[in-house]
Amino acid sequence: MWWIASAQAWDQVGATWAPEDRPVEVWLGDVGDLPDSEVEAAAQAAMATWSDVDCADIDLVYAGRAPDAIHGSADGKNVLSVLSAAWAGEAALLSEPVIVRDGARMVEVDIALNDHDHAFVTSGADGLTTFDVQGGFTHELGHLLGLWHSTVADASLNPLLDGRPQATSLAEDDITGLCEIYAVGTGGLGEVCGEGPDCASGTCLADGADRYCTVTCPDDSCPDGYDCLDASGDQVCVKASDGGCGCRSASAPGSGALAAGFAVCWMRIRRRRVAAEVA
Repeated sequence: MWWIASAQAWDQVGATWAPEDRPVEVWLGDVGDLPDSEVEAAAQAAMATWSDVDCADIDLVYAGRAPDAIHGSADGKNVLSVLSAAWAGEAALLSEPVIVRDGARMVEVDIALNDHDHAFVTSGADGLTTFDVQGGFTHELGHLLGLWHSTVADASLNPLLDGRPQATSLAEDDITGLCEIYAVGTGGLGEVCGEGPDCASGTCLADGADRYCTVTCPDDSCPDGYDCLDASGDQVCVKASDGGCGCRSASAPGSGALAAGFAVCWMRIRRRRVAAEVA
């Protein structure tokens, strides 16, 4: 018997962030015995490492400090912490994610580094007796994004690299995993879509019973066959209704019949404007 094994070495948590929950806000909680500003810089650098992946339709946004947040308390915030005074988990663990999910939808993730049983530092870690804060956060943020562990030697999500300086950068396997579960849409203008991530522009338009990819038109310019109309507060290209363009293209006042035709056409466009919604 022959089979083709998957080339991927990464695994999934089984839940991801829904489009309407992105970008994902991340807070910084307790920093333990370490300097606030250095841990904050390490946290932001770790978030940027994942957000800078161009082929993935997801970003992590630093929301600020939450020093009173309790790790794993399900308080509605995704919190990164360094715990020096106490550690409730297994002493051997360098770090721990607490994941709250609703089926396949990610709801909240708290991350903590174990500075109680291990020595975390913001620079100069050797990965044996001292461990890197940014490396620990980068590894754990992969879990927050829905990825689990990888067997690739240089992957940030390899459990053997958790807390090591090497984990601060992503390997091809980390990037492949992120881009597979948050693939950037490729749908062009007018192509059928289900939601924003299906489209290259990130915008899927609900136009009556039709749903298709659209683009913004801040300069009032759209390709032939499209009108630039308001949809949920944004100017986007909407497929022209039958006769819509012809009516509006009249360049000079004409007979009463022509004027009446213009008014009817304009009212039809106005009704479509109200119905159009950006998904």
